[in-house]
Amino acid sequence: METIYRVPLWRTNDAATMKQAVADAIITESPEPELHVFPAAPEKNTGIAVIICPGGGYGILALGAEGHLCAAHLASLGITGMVLQYRLPKGNKNVPGEDMHSAMTYARTHACDWGFFANMLGVIGFSAGGHLAALASTAFTETPVNTRPDFSILFYPVISMEKRKRGMTRINLLGRHASEQDIETYSCHTRVTQRTPPTLLLLCDDDPMVPSRHSILYYEALKQHNVQASMHIFPEGGHAWGFGQKNAAGLAFRYGKEVRSLVTDWIQNTMKITNFQQDQAMTSERLLR
Repeated sequence: METIYRVPLWRTNDAATMKQAVADAIITESPEPELHVFPAAPEKNTGIAVIICPGGGYGILALGAEGHLCAAHLASLGITGMVLQYRLPKGNKNVPGEDMHSAMTYARTHACDWGFFANMLGVIGFSAGGHLAALASTAFTETPVNTRPDFSILFYPVISMEKRKRGMTRINLLGRHASEQDIETYSCHTRVTQRTPPTLLLLCDDDPMVPSRHSILYYEALKQHNVQASMHIFPEGGHAWGFGQKNAAGLAFRYGKEVRSLVTDWIQNTMKITNFQQDQAMTSERLLR
């Protein structure tokens, strides 16, 4: 079994090894934020890393299929996986975003310690974790530490906070009587700019919990701002399949192999394109001097 490290983000000097969570691990209480780090296999290390945000409607954390299984798979391919066990809001809408900011800051400032490049750090999010990853991609700081992800992968993400019959993610984050201002502020498609990172969206057409229009709204906003984006809508599969073999209804998810291939290929190709563009920009700047 690969070595996993538990890093309490409020007490980073207390980092220690830990056991891998089982595939169906569910966290109902998270008193302080943690990063669970799966270092890339040394012989395959690409220098790329991702912070992974499990879903659970901001009421629980699906730490297994939407966290550890994803990180373990990426680590085996040379991509460092860092699972964020963020605090659940419980009436404080700022808590998940604060933990995401802390995770990005820690990861960037400790990139050399974990064997990846600070400018090759992305985010992956599932469902409500997809909302948190999209929030990180549209509301970031650039000083003193750059917390902008270099890429973003969103699995069946909650994007809009619009009031609808279900809406438990919105209720758990903003409360039952959210103000129109909060609904606007936390609807990630309204926050997209040209600085939003390249994004891959993965979802199913028959998702009964998060309609495909959430991803479509985000995709359209990305393209309106000329952000590199790709979206794959599978014909069936429901919700909450993550990197496991079954979805929330307990039914087998048939596209797992395709998802894994899409994710790894897209990350590697996106980072190659981004680094090439950065090299070209630096060359042009030198020529202008």
